[in-house]
Amino acid sequence: MFLHSAFLIHVSVRCLAKLLALKEMDATLIAVIGGAGSILAFQYSKNPVLFQQDFSSSSMIAFFLLIECIPILYWIASLFRKGRRPRRNAA
Repeated sequence: MFLHSAFLIHVSVRCLAKLLALKEMDATLIAVIGGAGSILAFQYSKNPVLFQQDFSSSSMIAFFLLIECIPILYWIASLFRKGRRPRRNAA
């Protein structure tokens, strides 16, 4: 679980840094994202029923399904990119 969590934090830091065009902010972003995750985990550990209600809501189910479909979205995007490439003429 530790490696899985560390990987997710690393990926989220890289994505956030890229979106905000930040350089040399890895330590700060790791602290912010790790801290936010720790606070959420602590709050949900106090009230497991709230956790179950939040994660069983229709919006969270739709979000999880969208996340699971990301490889399909990448595949569709690659099909569009292949269609745009100029073809080389064989001489």
